[in-house]
Amino acid sequence: MRNLILVVIILGLAAAAAVRMFEQGPAQASAGAGHAHGHGHGAADAHDHEEDVERGPHGGRLLQAGESELELSVFEQGVPPRFHVHAWQAGQPVAPQDMKVEVWLTRLGDEIEYYSFVPQDDYLRSRETVDEPHSFEVEVNAVIAGEQHHWQYASHEGRTRIPTGLAQEMGIVTETAGPQTIPERLSLTGR
Repeated sequence: MRNLILVVIILGLAAAAAVRMFEQGPAQASAGAGHAHGHGHGAADAHDHEEDVERGPHGGRLLQAGESELELSVFEQGVPPRFHVHAWQAGQPVAPQDMKVEVWLTRLGDEIEYYSFVPQDDYLRSRETVDEPHSFEVEVNAVIAGEQHHWQYASHEGRTRIPTGLAQEMGIVTETAGPQTIPERLSLTGR
């Protein structure tokens, strides 16, 4: 009987999701389809489906101010994930020694992480690794060819957003978790 109730609930949720996808149409329903992880990804990579962001030639988030452009990506092909920074001034590449970049990430729970960079080949590489999840608010301070820049943006990789109306319709609620004692019970056999 319990299994039957569980099956009915699962089928009901699947049917509601199917109806919702049908109402949205094929373009919105498949917005997340076809995304792969086999590349280095930008700090606001294709995971940022809520907005169209401009990408640089290395697949990272492209930040622009006047003649300056900075591409911030998370590179993780066979190595621990680290930020990579490429920059251009008036369309010309900027040598890593001619730029200084600092990045702050604010994760859920207001945990702030600082990233500093060192030159490597034609880009800057973060000294620190970028731990999963790659979901955070990003703040970038940069000096590119002598010009000071500041950018902020959200990169919410993997976060699920449920529209308020759908959450109410489905009876989904969130509550603050608090401390709780979990009792441990052991069944012992013996004499």
